[in-house]
Formats: sequence, C-alpha cells, structure tokens
Amino acid sequence: MCKISVVNISGAIKEPYIEALQKDNNEVVLVDFSKDRSTFLSEADVVIIYDEFQERVSETCKLIMSIKEKKNVFIWTLSRKLNEVNSLVYLELGVNGNLKECENPTELQLIIRNLVKRQNAATPSADLNYSKNLQINECNQSVTIYGKKEVSLTKLELKILLVLYRKAGRTVDYEILSEILWREKGCDLNKAGIANIICHLRNKIEIDVKHPQFILNVRSKGYMLRLS
Repeated sequence: MCKISVVNISGAIKEPYIEALQKDNNEVVLVDFSKDRSTFLSEADVVIIYDEFQERVSETCKLIMSIKEKKNVFIWTLSRKLNEVNSLVYLELGVNGNLKECENPTELQLIIRNLVKRQNAATPSADLNYSKNLQINECNQSVTIYGKKEVSLTKLELKILLVLYRKAGRTVDYEILSEILWREKGCDLNKAGIANIICHLRNKIEIDVKHPQFILNVRSKGYMLRLS
C-alpha cells in the first residue's frame, strides 16, 4: 500500500488507470496542477505526472525539479504519446520512467507494485544509531566511527551506506544498489562503478582497507555491512 499523487498537467488521467492503481489498496490523490502545486507532496510515495501529448514540457521539467528538491519519491510521466527527446530530458532530471497509455491499465498497476516492493526490500525502516561502531547523521551527510571520528560523505556514499546500514548483516545485491544510485544520479552504474564508490567509502570509515571490518564483499552478489 502506498500513496500515489497523480498530477494532471494537461488533459486528465482516465478512470480505468485510477481504478487499476487502487487495486493494491493504494490511496490515489488527483491533483489539479493549475490550482494545487504544493500540498500533494506531503505524504506521497509515488508521483505520476500526466501530460496527455507531452506538449507542456517546460512545466513538466520544472515540476520534476521541484519534486526532486523537496522529497525523494518515485516519479513517472504518463502520456498518450511519447517523444524520445522529451523522455530523455525527463530521465536526465531524475524520473524513474516514462510510460505510454496502453490498452491494459493493469500494466501501470503492476509497474507501481513491483517498484514499491523493491524499494521496501532495499530500504526497510531502521534506527540509524543502534550501532555504537557507526552512527549516521543524514542532516550533516556524515558518519561517526566508534563515537569519536566524524567524516563527511558524498551524496552517493551516504545513499549506499544507508542501504547497507538498514540491511546490516544481510547481503545487498548489486542490482538493488544500482537501481538506488540510478535514481539519485540519473545513470546506470555497473559493478565497477559501485565498487569505485565502495572503495572511497572504505577509505573514509575503515581502519585497514585491505582487511575491512565494516563493508564486506559477498562474492558475485554484492556487499554486506557488519556492525558487530
């Protein structure tokens, strides 16, 4: 179950799509973009921007950037017609995908369902300070090691560490890390790209990078954070 805000920039999303999105007990909120441009983000997990023929590109771009600045939510565009150039621009700005209206609205429902499932698997809620060894401060974008040394992290380093922390003691697959980093950076990072970020992260938090205590490799699968 999640809260989905549908923003009608031009035209209006059809009723069958709304009904399909509600099948998983999702709460669907319809937003009139001409009247309400601020409150729909308060509790949204997913934002669907509907521009019937992808004609109001400038307003769509501004809305995407505004959403990305205020909250980390899934963003999809939906239209009756897709323009390749516009779709690439939206992806560069950070949307998760561009969807074309299809004959079967259930397709949209399943995309949202699978997306939410993967997000819940990747970032279950957890106390970021339950370990005395590592304590994460999201506001400062930093981590404190053994309660003494505080080091600053880049945005991507913090993203990876948060995911590993929330699944401490369990393997986080390369695919999960790649998807999360793609949403943040707007590009698809392969194993080598992820390994490069992990390397920088280890240099900051490990006492001996050759024998890491915290971030462990799980051969051919991904990484695991060890806190004990």
